[in-house]
Amino acid sequence: MLKILIVDDNFHNLFLLQSILMEQKIICKTANSGKKAITELEKSDYNLIFMDIEMPDMNGIEATNYIRTKFTEPKNRVPIIAITAHGIGNELIGETDFNHVMAKTHNVEIIMNVITKYTSEL
Repeated sequence: MLKILIVDDNFHNLFLLQSILMEQKIICKTANSGKKAITELEKSDYNLIFMDIEMPDMNGIEATNYIRTKFTEPKNRVPIIAITAHGIGNELIGETDFNHVMAKTHNVEIIMNVITKYTSEL
């Protein structure tokens, strides 16, 4: 069974994405900041992380860079999907360690396609 960490400082975005994933029988945990995401990843393993880019305290880029450089394998290789409400596209991948960048959406098909793409070998 898949286990996904959702990181977003907006409660409504967390709740909606978590609801969608739970309907798909995916185990979810949430964190409302980059620092809390790091703490959660220290405690548990995840198959994928949805990471908001813009958050106070520690943003998604900083949290992702921390995960990639400070954790050891396999945790430092977990697929991290940047989620954003802004027009940032996949060109951000070349400048960061995100596996994929997507607009915030509540479209189940789009979300599940991204999850399948990055977890199909599990």
